[in-house]
Amino acid sequence: MKNKLLIIFLLLLVFNIAFAQSFPNPWPWKTVPEFIQAIIDYVFKLSMILAPFFIVVGGFFLMTSGGDSSKVDVGKKTITFSVIGLLIVLIAKSLVDLVVNFTK
Repeated sequence: MKNKLLIIFLLLLVFNIAFAQSFPNPWPWKTVPEFIQAIIDYVFKLSMILAPFFIVVGGFFLMTSGGDSSKVDVGKKTITFSVIGLLIVLIAKSLVDLVVNFTK
């Protein structure tokens, strides 16, 4: 039984390799660095949308805290972590662009 399964698996593997060469690339990226750059651009754009949103949410916590120190701390931490995350993403994007431009 194991031999039959092994033979079927090997045949499927061989046929998939043979047929894989005839299919066109379905992705718009032709190389791995282009794919990585696309992921980095997506994360950058997403963070540029989410960071201001969370800064506003932190401000909302501060405005509605009503003097409650735990809500004030939550608001401050939300704003602080949003700004830190935004800075990390900006620095990472800058470093990636610097390396890409340097290696061209």
